[in-house]
Amino acid sequence: LTRDRASGPLPAAAPGKPSIVLIVLDTVRADHLHRFGYARDTMPALEAWARDALTVERAVTPGGWTSPSHASIFTGLSVSEHGVHYAEDPGGDDEHLGTLPVEGLPWITNRLSALGYRCIAVSANSLAIPHEMTGWSRHVEPRRILWLPSTLAGLGDIVSPLSRRISEALRWRMPYAEASDVVDITMRAVPPQGGPLFLFVNMMDAHSPYNPPAAALRSLDVDPRPPFGLYATHRDITREWKDLPPGTGEALADLYDGELRSMDMELRRLLPWIDGRFGKNALVIVASDHGEELGEKGRVGHEYGLSQRILHVPLFVKGDGVRSGDDNEVASLVNLYDYILAAASGGTPDEAILSQAGKHGILSERYPSGYNAAKLGPAYGRAWVSLIEDDLKVVGPPDEGLKLYDLGKEGFSSEVPLAMTPEAALLGGRIADYWDALRDQRTGDEGRAAESKERLRRLKALGYVE
Repeated sequence: LTRDRASGPLPAAAPGKPSIVLIVLDTVRADHLHRFGYARDTMPALEAWARDALTVERAVTPGGWTSPSHASIFTGLSVSEHGVHYAEDPGGDDEHLGTLPVEGLPWITNRLSALGYRCIAVSANSLAIPHEMTGWSRHVEPRRILWLPSTLAGLGDIVSPLSRRISEALRWRMPYAEASDVVDITMRAVPPQGGPLFLFVNMMDAHSPYNPPAAALRSLDVDPRPPFGLYATHRDITREWKDLPPGTGEALADLYDGELRSMDMELRRLLPWIDGRFGKNALVIVASDHGEELGEKGRVGHEYGLSQRILHVPLFVKGDGVRSGDDNEVASLVNLYDYILAAASGGTPDEAILSQAGKHGILSERYPSGYNAAKLGPAYGRAWVSLIEDDLKVVGPPDEGLKLYDLGKEGFSSEVPLAMTPEAALLGGRIADYWDALRDQRTGDEGRAAESKERLRRLKALGYVE
């Protein structure tokens, strides 16, 4: 199933400007790519394509999950500034997954449309593009018919091992459209001629639940026997972690890597097609919106805190005039907004844009999640703000307790705890200034988006809501 928000033919496009392609590989952590030091070569097609690209070695996401991260990319604003995050009504017992964006946001699609671009999105993740975001010429969301546990088929899987094995083998209860479908639809959604275009593509195979195709696992010489159901969500695995048998972490990593390889098999089709369709002067960006914890400290998913396993994401940029090689500066995905607009305005954008720090520095945020705190413990219900400067990382805000980490000793994907220093205290003060001045304090109905029944069903399928 697909949903296309556009109606009628695409508008005419202005000639002479480079097309821009942004591919977000949802939930891909940098340290599970060979390029970033991982032993297993999970995504060889992507890395072969990226040999001629700029590789940003130390890119971080501004938000710890899909909605706030994408909203920052599409607005150039921090999470508190755009307002897309968890929100809880302090006077009630209900919580909505996301607030309404604040009014008057400078959506990148509107800016690009004013420059003569047609904007097309094909997104497997329905949380990636806020419903209030305007400026799309065409927005397609491939969807599966959901087979949630509440259906007869789901109940059959619970009570019958044979039914579960058949269901898992056929992979018919995966809650998202797979990369193969996204690639097929993208090739149909993009018009055969004309430009310039802004094309956004989201693939979410690396998001739980994990059930990679057998061909992807075989290509990694993996035959996992996971000690949990293949349709288990990250929340369920975390909750059951202490009771799962030995080998859980290794099996989980195998399944996750299999999903990476599955996406890579489709990128082997998509990336050459993009190069052929848009030409050498196109700007192509491949990134992830956030990473994933895979059993570290008993946590699975991206629901807790702002560890480097969640924040450190791959980022590759290729285009006419963009140099190939490594950029070792700390960069934030929030800067993709200015970088893309610079390319759309003419010329090759300066790669220094990617590492520019705002007034308070390079920040990442996660608003409290009462959903998780109710099931996984009160620590899941606190606010988190991280500030990274060079090899130091401070996590606050101060009234929740400051922590300091070294990101250079064991690599940027690892954080080594440090004792608090006067320098770190100054960084913590910048977090406090930011949090006190800019945090989103909207409450009640005026600050939240009503969730439709269909949207809630999809959130349940991905393990965010019970």
